[in-house]
Amino acid sequence: MNLNFFKMKRFFKDASGFKIMRVHLGDWGETSVIGRRVKKTSEQVRVLGVLDELSAWIELCAGFCKGGDKNVLKKVRGDLYLISSCVAGGDCTVKNSDVDFLEKKSLEVDSKFKIKGFVVFTGEGCFFNIARTVCRRAEVELLGFSGSSVSFRYLNRLSTLLFSFAVKYSTTRRILLGSVRKR
Repeated sequence: MNLNFFKMKRFFKDASGFKIMRVHLGDWGETSVIGRRVKKTSEQVRVLGVLDELSAWIELCAGFCKGGDKNVLKKVRGDLYLISSCVAGGDCTVKNSDVDFLEKKSLEVDSKFKIKGFVVFTGEGCFFNIARTVCRRAEVELLGFSGSSVSFRYLNRLSTLLFSFAVKYSTTRRILLGSVRKR
């Protein structure tokens, strides 16, 4: 590592005069996780990256929500930060009651829609569907990394809730019935 780097100027002013920080400590393939340097290719950083991506999709989806759904996703975003903290080596504070909360919300949404086939999402529902697939990937990555069992259950229930929201927020609901035809 170039030790002269630490003597370099880290704060710059942008065109409007605001101070901005440029650290560039990741230029050597490492990043900081709770005060220690970790390779960016590590499993831990990969899991944290997928959780970060999921959080970004949740934030985008929250912009489409109405009423209490927005608050549900706001809570989810906070819970994802707690799971990330656990992966980073901090305390795991996601509880079984958080898992139960997601399950209850999912059942509330599902009670309004009866699905009997494969769903093709449209409109805003597509964003929830993408968030759901990222959530599934986060669940698999977390299983490989071995986080807390409550965190696994949480992500599993979250993907179910995101599916329910995808149905709810689709502008039209197309359900493909029957089996897939063989060619």
